[in-house]
Amino acid sequence: MKVVEIFDSFQGEGIYTGESATFLRLGGCNLNCDFCDTEFDDYKEINVELVKECLLNHIKNHKNKLLVITGGEPLLHYDEIKELVDLLYYQIFDEGLKIQIETNGFIRRIPIQNTTYVISPKRDIDNVFKFYKDYDEAYFKFVIEDFWDLQLVKNLQEKYDYKKTVWLQPEFSQTERVTRLILSKNIDNIRISGQLHKYMGVE
Repeated sequence: MKVVEIFDSFQGEGIYTGESATFLRLGGCNLNCDFCDTEFDDYKEINVELVKECLLNHIKNHKNKLLVITGGEPLLHYDEIKELVDLLYYQIFDEGLKIQIETNGFIRRIPIQNTTYVISPKRDIDNVFKFYKDYDEAYFKFVIEDFWDLQLVKNLQEKYDYKKTVWLQPEFSQTERVTRLILSKNIDNIRISGQLHKYMGVE
């Protein structure tokens, strides 16, 4: 696996905001987003078994119940993640560990069992939404910059009669303005998700 880093912190955004977590950041991405704030090109190749052992040490030492697999785009490593999840699940399935995969969703493959997907679509958004919308453990988080981003979310909800909660994350440099915009539009079934870790100065 192309491992950028493994570290312990808390989840600062999305459905598990505030939970202490171990993070596995993987290298490489299939998109090139202007607003991306993540370093994912400086990585080391590490075999899955060794990654598993390192994660177990972090999870047990810090008593974390959440593992976040992020990137870059982690689904570039779909087969290795599937192997890793199977190994972890076999070893600590009874300890309540949740595994979250953060993805842009552009790589459309059947979600890996025993994981939760948080999908933040950036390209080909309609097809990404259509592919993942019916999976119980798949949730959507949209970065919002302006009215048109909000309208896109509303259009998707209406087109696919989507009733699950959607997380809306104001683009960080425009948080106050965008938050006010979101609140003014009265969109159903949303939660506003800031980037709490940035406000608190934590990785």
